[in-house]
Amino acid sequence: MTDDFTKVDGVSGRGGARRDPPSQRPRPLVQPSMTTTDIDTSTPQALMRTFTNLVHARDLDGLVALYEPSAVFEPQPGIVIRGHAAIAAALADLLALRPRMITDTVQVLDAGDVALVVNEWTMTGTAPDGAEVRQGGRSADVLRRQHDGRWLVVVDKP
Repeated sequence: MTDDFTKVDGVSGRGGARRDPPSQRPRPLVQPSMTTTDIDTSTPQALMRTFTNLVHARDLDGLVALYEPSAVFEPQPGIVIRGHAAIAAALADLLALRPRMITDTVQVLDAGDVALVVNEWTMTGTAPDGAEVRQGGRSADVLRRQHDGRWLVVVDKP
């Protein structure tokens, strides 16, 4: 699986992963923790729809809650991060772009309590310097059903 990243005005990728916990760094463009978006993780497809809705709402806490505590995430090709704090930092960088996403779940391979989800996605946003950002690709996500029936992301490769 590969991602197609388009540079627009010198900006590419989804943002780097900082190591500071989210509470110790500013998040000026991210909505406070007031999730008004329905969080539906009852199926892999529902989780993917919820992810897109939370991105549009710029709800960082809601997005991080979609991941298992020790999940891994590749915010940029070749950069792999682990755990809620690192994932929150990378997603905060994404949300700072004020992104609009279009996603299409093209395949779900369900093996009981584990599922591989393949999505095609496009995103537009605005970099801090005002430059337009356009990205898109095909993602692969591994989800696991929790004991309470919710599905959460274990591996996220956008």
